[in-house]
Parts: sequence; structure tokens; C-alpha cells
Amino acid sequence: MIKKLFSGLVFLGVSLTANAGIVTIEYSGTVSSHYNGGWGPDIGSKVDGAFTIDLSKSSGKVWENANSVGHYAFSASGMVSSDYNSGLVTTGTDFVDVYDNSYADTNQDYLWLNENTAYDSAWSSSGYSWKYTGIQLGILFRGVNWITNLSLDNLDINTSDSAILGSSFGAFTYGSHRTDVDGNVVFSDTRATFFKFDSLKIISPSVNVPEPGSIALLLLGLFGLVLRRRLV
Repeated sequence: MIKKLFSGLVFLGVSLTANAGIVTIEYSGTVSSHYNGGWGPDIGSKVDGAFTIDLSKSSGKVWENANSVGHYAFSASGMVSSDYNSGLVTTGTDFVDVYDNSYADTNQDYLWLNENTAYDSAWSSSGYSWKYTGIQLGILFRGVNWITNLSLDNLDINTSDSAILGSSFGAFTYGSHRTDVDGNVVFSDTRATFFKFDSLKIISPSVNVPEPGSIALLLLGLFGLVLRRRLV
């Protein structure tokens, strides 16, 4: 009985930590430039939105080393979700790249994410073709050690400081590609609209993750209560 109870409490301790790694991002910004004609809002327009990243839903890793990791997930998995996505996108791939003190061969932290918000594919006379729209965020705070591990735990950033936000960006993207008769991918149309952040809030709550000492005290207290009852 004691062994079963102890095992159950250990399971409870594990479940209490299950929310680690879920990141919420809220932003506002101003559209600054277009690439190849642009896609989406006009230059000067105000934009805002929110994202959620859940790395537990990653489908796999493009790469991984001691200081960086690149996650990918099929769009239906929910690894990356935002208020731009209706939830109906089931094809395509989302990405999250995390650099802890290692971006571009420098001592910088960087987070990049891409979410497909629409995807269409079809067979055509020229082979397989597809088009997609999406949104990307690239977040770099120069001189700030804001990522402490590759799991993105314990983030707490809320800033509208233009100096800190200056190296970060967002982008609305559109692409139209096809595969020719020889199997080569032809990029027939790629467009983007970039925006600068006016404010950015990134939170990965630590309050839902009890300290190991707290869990240990809970387990020992309940274990002692059961043992006392057996001895009485």
C-alpha cells in the first residue's frame, strides 16, 4: 500500500511540472517595409497579435547541439499557434529555433518562429504545386541574456524600449512554389511584409512549476502520515 501511494505521489509531482516550456508572446508593431511587393498590411499600418509556443508538441528536431535547437512540427500539432490561425490549417510545417548564447557565432540569444496560417496544394500540368501564407517572428535583444535554457523556461520580458527591440522583427509571408517535371522546386512567387516591434511581452510562467524541495516536502509529509497510521 505504501509503495503504491508513494508511486502515485511521484506521479503527482511529475504532473505538477507539466506546464513548463509553454511560452506566450504578445506584441504590437508598425509595418516598415515590403519585399517583392509585400503581403498583407500596408507600410505604416499598426499590427498586433499573440502567439503560444508549446515545445512538447514538437514533431522532431532539424538540429540540436549544446546551445541551440531547431524544432519542426506539422501545423496540425499546435506547437505554434496564434490569433492569425483559424485552426483549420492541417498541412504544412511550423518551426521554432532557439539559440542560447550562440546565435550567428556570437554570444547572443535568439528566438525565431514560423507559423503557417494557410496552405493549399494541388497537382497541375507542371507537376505538384503549393502556396502558403504565414507569419514569422525573429526576436533578438542585443546584450541581454534572456534565454537561459533550450526549453524556454522562466521567461519574463515586457518592454517597449526601442533600443532593446531594434534588432527584432516580424513578417507576414506568402509563397507560391511548384515542382517541375524533373522534380526541382521552382519558387515562382515569394513575398513578405516586415514590421518593427513597438512592444513585446514574452512569458513562460515558473509559478506552475513547484521547486523540487516543495515536492519533496509534500511527498515526505504524506508518506509520514501513512506510516504513522500503520504504527498506531
